[in-house]
Amino acid sequence: MKTLVYAVLMGSVLAAAAADQTLDKSQVNALLEELTSAPKHTWLEAGTIRAKYLEYRIGEEMAYESQELFRFDGNRFYWEIVLADPPADAAAPDVERPDHQSNKHRIFAYDGKTYTRYYKSADYAVVVMDQQEMPMHLFGPFTAGVIPWGLGLFTREKLAERNPSAAAFVQDGRRLIRLTLTDNPD
Repeated sequence: MKTLVYAVLMGSVLAAAAADQTLDKSQVNALLEELTSAPKHTWLEAGTIRAKYLEYRIGEEMAYESQELFRFDGNRFYWEIVLADPPADAAAPDVERPDHQSNKHRIFAYDGKTYTRYYKSADYAVVVMDQQEMPMHLFGPFTAGVIPWGLGLFTREKLAERNPSAAAFVQDGRRLIRLTLTDNPD
């Protein structure tokens, strides 16, 4: 049996529910309706983000730093990644590690019809025009941490099939609701 638990901030939906209280079926249905009423693929509707990204990979004993730019208008996106040069004392890259120079400057873009991966430093691009061949998570960082409420497995109907239950509680002065979805064993 698989169980999926979500803690959801819900101040307005179930204001009548008391702390540490199990929600009844009508309250759970109201919660599902609220969560799925405005489906979103991304956490940012439109805008631009510039960021410095630092990642340490313990297996390689190497820290990677990059400058990243994200632009999104709701339908099209542009994601540019420029890797910083590795430290001078870094070990020679092993055969299984991607080539730093070839991956130093990458651009991922979607114009609403065509998805392009461009490796500028390698002067190489991959263009995908067939909608069936495009990656499922096409909006990259704009979907990070997003639960796609109202879409796919997270439609109201699909969630209702997973025996939903919920309990309201207070933590650190904030009202939270824990939604539990239980899959039936096959």
